[in-house]
Amino acid sequence: MKTKALFLILVLALVATACFAKGGTETTATSATTGTPIYGGTLTMLHLANANSYEPPDWDPVKAAGPWIITYGVPVMGQAIEGDIEKFGPRGDKTFGFTNPGWVDESFYTGDLVQSWEWTDPLTLTFHVRHGVMYSGISVNPNVMKPREFVADDFVYHLKRMQTSANKGQLWDWVAETSAPDKYTWVVKFKKYYADWSWWLASAFMQPFAREVVEAPGGASDWKNIVGTGPFTLAEYVRGDHATYLKNPNYWRKVTINGKQYQSPFIDKMVWPIIADEATQIASLRTGKVDWDTVVPPRYADTLASTSKALMRFSYLTEGSLVVALQTSTSQYFKDVNVRQALMIGTDLNTIGLNAWGKGNYDINPLVKGAALYVPIDQMPATTKQLFTYDPTKAKKMLADAGYPNGFKIEMTYNPSDVGNMSQDIASMIVDMWGKIGVTVTLKPVEPAVMTNLTYGHAYTDSMLVGRGYGTAGVEMALGVKGHEENTSAWVNDDYTNMYNQAFAERDAKKALALKKQMAVKLLEAATMIPTAVHSQDAYAWPWVKNYYGEISAGFMDHNPMLERLWIDPNVKKQMGF
Repeated sequence: MKTKALFLILVLALVATACFAKGGTETTATSATTGTPIYGGTLTMLHLANANSYEPPDWDPVKAAGPWIITYGVPVMGQAIEGDIEKFGPRGDKTFGFTNPGWVDESFYTGDLVQSWEWTDPLTLTFHVRHGVMYSGISVNPNVMKPREFVADDFVYHLKRMQTSANKGQLWDWVAETSAPDKYTWVVKFKKYYADWSWWLASAFMQPFAREVVEAPGGASDWKNIVGTGPFTLAEYVRGDHATYLKNPNYWRKVTINGKQYQSPFIDKMVWPIIADEATQIASLRTGKVDWDTVVPPRYADTLASTSKALMRFSYLTEGSLVVALQTSTSQYFKDVNVRQALMIGTDLNTIGLNAWGKGNYDINPLVKGAALYVPIDQMPATTKQLFTYDPTKAKKMLADAGYPNGFKIEMTYNPSDVGNMSQDIASMIVDMWGKIGVTVTLKPVEPAVMTNLTYGHAYTDSMLVGRGYGTAGVEMALGVKGHEENTSAWVNDDYTNMYNQAFAERDAKKALALKKQMAVKLLEAATMIPTAVHSQDAYAWPWVKNYYGEISAGFMDHNPMLERLWIDPNVKKQMGF
């Protein structure tokens, strides 16, 4: 029987159902599911990774720099566990909205490739693999592998690959060993208790690639070799243009709709267009070329409501924001905490929120209200609280006291298409604000793939404007851990490292949560990453997309549970003139 984690990390942007905002059609669970399921049709969607322009330069998670770029494989691969949208989401008891792109707390999970899991001793986690799940055997390259059952050894093989990889092994240093005592039992022994096990074992990098795929010519890096257990197979990938998926005829899952059981998925084909230009994204949605868009900036709400009134709109808060990462290991300026704090005080966070997202007066603590780690600004120590008050005069004096009365010149790297294509505007605002305190910034735009490598390799020069869920997930606490790829600013602090080790070894949820809140405040005080504004986003779907309730992700960038249950109603689409 599945046991819930002994440590609950409520790291989600909202621990509540998705907010249904005005503009377009305010849909409900009832209106979303009218009719009998229909098989067939094509779903065209703009998924979460498209909005961030993360394309996989390498399809093998062992070689991927960061987890975001392997999301194109999610519809194909399947994973150990996933968010239980039926029980907890808007279509269930509404205790959780599944709107956080990167994280679902283990208490909201259910089995995918595994049926259940439990702690068989304090440091041993045992998973019971689902019987009858098949690798589809379908790939673009012929003869990669025949259809066969997925078994516990496949988990063991994949995890050992991750553990021994040059750039990923450090992420698994808490795993002592992994084994498969029988065909359907997967065992992971811990060196020490690690509270974020579900992040690493159950999602993101743990999409188990079969040995046959890895050993085929070109290996798992070649998208034409990809074979998985998920609801779809990969039919075509054209870099910079689209990915196309077809229904997996060997998929195991059946879903219940209105009391009747159906084989899933319902749709025959899915297309993920790769559209970097925001205006083109909105035009594609408006004209019905896109059926479902997961990330639409709220500034389009009024125009979409007037031109496309039938669109169903679902609003939710993002998990984080764009942050300015300051390179603390190599930059001569940012080794000094006083300089970093001066830049944060010299950043008008409220104005950035007002101009970038149309709303000001943010509580711009990057921990969104409602998240378990959230600490209100007025409850922070004075040394941290001061960082949220814009005061260019004070900032300039702090720089002078730190030895820079005339300021200095730095470079800021950024991806122009990041976070709803707002990074260019936000970067320009920061350049203007920092110019007023004597810091001259030269902007350096780079391509998304380059940005990803710089982010996880910490190889930028002075500063970087990067989009991330800063502080909202347990994994983000690694922002101060020496050598960790998530530590974008390369900041090292012994006290913080000790707090991290203590928090992630603590099984008592209340004690662990208190430690993590202290860590969140300490990260803010260190000012290694200056947040901008947490903002809302919208998801839109046309009424012919049936059985969709506004969920965004059921795990790490995981759309599968929604994709398995929705269908396209061609009659509604035709009646609407599309």
